[in-house]
Amino acid sequence: MPYTAYTLLNDADALAIKAYLFSLKPENAPAPQNSLHFPFNQRWSMMFWNWLNNPNKRFQPNPAQSEQWNRGAYLTEALGHCSQCHTPRTITYGLSSKAYAGAVQVGWRAYNLTSDKQHGLGGWTDEQLTSYLSTGKASGKGAASGPMAEAVEHGLRYMTQTDIAAMVTYLRSLPPIAQGPVAQTMAADPDHALSETARRGQGLFAQACAGCHLPDGRGRQSEWAALAGAHSVSDPAADNLEQVLRDGTALETGQGRAFMPGFSKAYTEEELAAIASYVLAHFGNTQTEIKPSAFKN
Repeated sequence: MPYTAYTLLNDADALAIKAYLFSLKPENAPAPQNSLHFPFNQRWSMMFWNWLNNPNKRFQPNPAQSEQWNRGAYLTEALGHCSQCHTPRTITYGLSSKAYAGAVQVGWRAYNLTSDKQHGLGGWTDEQLTSYLSTGKASGKGAASGPMAEAVEHGLRYMTQTDIAAMVTYLRSLPPIAQGPVAQTMAADPDHALSETARRGQGLFAQACAGCHLPDGRGRQSEWAALAGAHSVSDPAADNLEQVLRDGTALETGQGRAFMPGFSKAYTEEELAAIASYVLAHFGNTQTEIKPSAFKN
């Protein structure tokens, strides 16, 4: 529960959420027992954590900014709680001062959202960012997966275009921070210096992946299958690429369900590592050899 973001909600919106929840059909589902071990099962200790990390204040509009900017700030910081995934954590697991510089949460990388042109959203057009937030895909930038796909499917795609535009305005204003992977473009001859592992992955990609993604990464019949330009195929750490290859991902769109199956039961760890190494080299111009251990469950 990201209550350190929800503390920014105004009373009217908090009560509206309560009214909706109270309108749902009651279910007799007892809460599970606390299974945390000492000292994390000591709730009183949260008093100190909250003192350090929970501002406990309501959103205050910035009079120096436009109404659209303030609306976008409220949606992004409070209701959207975007910083909870996209901002690095401190040693106490509070949010660091590097707001929106990107972070890894539950095995998925939430990418840099600042205005940095290489690491963040500075190289995106307003149209690309609007499309990504509304549909989970952006031409030339790839598609949402994992928790971000869930955010689009269950929340963002229902928002009005006016509110999406407000979020874009606010995100555009975030100070640039040069941190995290850089989305690369394909090299002119992407396969000229493949490692032995990536060369093996090239054959596996042709057999298992090219049918949907196409050899050039444009995606067959659907931009949700596009790989070219995506952060995930340029990230040397390959966090999201590994997650998708192993477990798959899905996203409900206005045109049907975009679905990528997981391959952990169809291919060995060595084969998945070879595919990942090839994808990074071919589409992301990133010479990183992924180890089979990355695909251990």
